Parts: sequence; structure tokens; C-alpha cells
Amino acid sequence: MVGKIVIAEEEMEEENQEVVLEDLEDVKKYVSEIEDYAISPWEFTDEGIKDWLMATFPVSDDDPEQNSESYIGLKEFSFSDYVNDLDHDSLEEFYKERFEDYVDDEYSEVEFDLESSNWQDIESELFEIATNSSEVEEDFDNVLNKYIEENETEWGFNTNGDYDYQEEIEEEAEQSVSLSDVAELDDEVGDSTEIDSTVDYDTRDTAFIYLDGEIHESNSGESHAQILQRILEEEGRGDEVPENIKNNPMNNSRPSMNRMKRLTNTEDVAFGHIVDGCAFIEVLSGGATLDEVANACAEDYDKVYHYSPNQNMIKRVANKLNMDDIAKTYGFKKFSIKGMNKEVLLGKYLMINFETGYPKVDVAVSAEFVDDINEEELDDELMKAIMLCKALGQAKLIG
Repeated sequence: MVGKIVIAEEEMEEENQEVVLEDLEDVKKYVSEIEDYAISPWEFTDEGIKDWLMATFPVSDDDPEQNSESYIGLKEFSFSDYVNDLDHDSLEEFYKERFEDYVDDEYSEVEFDLESSNWQDIESELFEIATNSSEVEEDFDNVLNKYIEENETEWGFNTNGDYDYQEEIEEEAEQSVSLSDVAELDDEVGDSTEIDSTVDYDTRDTAFIYLDGEIHESNSGESHAQILQRILEEEGRGDEVPENIKNNPMNNSRPSMNRMKRLTNTEDVAFGHIVDGCAFIEVLSGGATLDEVANACAEDYDKVYHYSPNQNMIKRVANKLNMDDIAKTYGFKKFSIKGMNKEVLLGKYLMINFETGYPKVDVAVSAEFVDDINEEELDDELMKAIMLCKALGQAKLIG
């Protein structure tokens, strides 16, 4: 009888012994919703992420230099950067304090020795689960983008530091001239020249934005931001114009690429300037290429340059395309294609790229009229484009 009592007491002591957690596998024995537990710290919530961003990249209404630095930092910041900056000691403490809140109901009576448990290893494994969670990474990206959008109207935040692509000129300058003399400069496509001043709001005649193949030029004295305002108002979206554009700022007012993408639904963007009838292409973004923007500018401006502000250099990249002069000089027949606002020259050369819509020499042809095209001398894709125009009645002789 006495022996049985001793055995019962030993069993009772074993049942009442506190559980020490050695690793994640031990935790999983008592917590079934392990991912919920892993992503529960404040640092992985929307509020926690935003608080961290606000502390690391502060934005105020009276410090444009700080705002500019914060904006540039945010543009370069990623989820992996955020993960690498988190404090493991505070996360370890959080997981320890909140562990029992996530223990399954069936183990609610179990006693745990949390102080003796191996929280360093447990935190490391829970942290890996949390930071590999697509939900957490998606939340981070959303909070980051929203934080940038919320601060677009702050002075200096939406700054010229947003250069997605600003290629430098590799060739050495062949000469040096003043900006006012560029229009009369006797140079050719490919020539590089040093200029005596920057090309910006205080030295240009007008500004322009390139969006998906179209050049949008400002009125005299307007900024790039005001071009965007006009585009939105013409589309009946005036209520979407950010406040700092309505205030007609000039210095540091160029729309950020993030703003352009959000408001115009395109990534193919370029910024530039017009001086004395010459176009200066400065910044490219998304899928916009220097050649594409240059070809678009060549339809309207006398000379087209690639402008590198860091070098104070320009490089001639295109001449104005004068279809009438080309037609007269070479005896080409001139055609128009409705809806494309382009002209086609048929003779020795077909002077249009049907894929992009940009004028250039593509294929040698011998026909004088669309109806008499020698199909054997055209490649298949180009022939299909011309035949499609004929079928739709969109090609007609105009000269």
C-alpha cells in the first residue's frame, strides 16, 4: 500500500513538471497555427512597418533636403533591407511573452518554463518563417508604396533625384559653346559638345514629357508637373492632380516616376527641355529608349540632343524629319496612313517602321504606288502591315 502511494506521487510530480522548449519542433507540439504566431510581432504588421519607415525615412513640411534624402532612400529600399535591419533581441522577447497566447486550448493546463527555454534558436526559426511569408512581403511593399504616395505633396520629397535612367555621354566633347549658341551650332548626329550652363527651368523655353510614344510640351514658364496636370485635366481626371502640382512649383517639382506610373498607367516615360527649337532629352524610365524618344522629337524639333547634366554635355542624336523635303529630293511618292499621324514614302525606301510608328529607313522597295508594290521585295511582316492598310482603306496617295 505504501509503495503504491510513492508511485502515485512520482507520477504526479512528473505531470506537474514545467515544459522547457528547446526548438521549433517543441513549439509545434503545442501551437498548431505556427505561421500566425511567427508573423504576429508588431514589426510584421502594417502599423509596425509604417512606424519603422517613418522613423528611418522621416518626412516633414519644412525640410526639403531631408525629404529629398528620404525619398531617394525609399526608392532604393527593399523588403530584404527591412528584414536585415530588424532587432532580433526584441523579437525574441516578443515571442516568449506571447507564446502562451497561441498555445492550443487542449494544452491550456500545461505549465511551461519559458525562462529556461531556448528562445534564441526558436526566434531564429520563427523569424525565417515570417520573412519568407509572401503575405508579409506583399504587406511591406504595399505599405512602402502607400507611404511614398502619401508624401508626394511634401516639399522636396518629389525630387529630381528620381533618375531611373540617365546615361552619360561616352565620347569626349569636340568643342565648347554657350547654350544660346546650340541652335546655330554646325554639328552632325553623333557629335558631342560641352555647354556652359545647365538646361533646366531657368534656362529653357519649355519642358516636355514623353509618354508612350507621344511628346507633351509645356506652355512657356510651365514645369513638367504642370504638363502632367494638363494631361490629367484633359482626361477628366482633374480631381486626381496632387496638391503640390496645383501650387505651381518650379524648383524640384518634376513628377517622380512612381507618381507618373500611378497617374498615367505607363512606365515608358522621358523628361526633357526645349531651347531655341532644339530638344534636350535628359531622363528616361521604364521601357523608353533614347532612340525612341529621339525619333518622336525629330518630328517637331529642329535638332535633338541627348543631355547629360552631370557632365554638362550634349550629344546630337537626331535631325528634324522633313518628309516634304525628302520626297522632293528623291522623287518619292508620299502617302498617309489614317490614325497613325505618320507619313509613308514609297520609292527607293519605305520611310516608316510599322511596328513602332517611328519614321526611319526600313526596306528597299521599287514600287511607286501602294497598289503596285512588288511583294517579293518586302519582308512578310511589313507586307502584311501594308496589305492591312489597303484592306481597311487606310492608305491613299496624297502627293
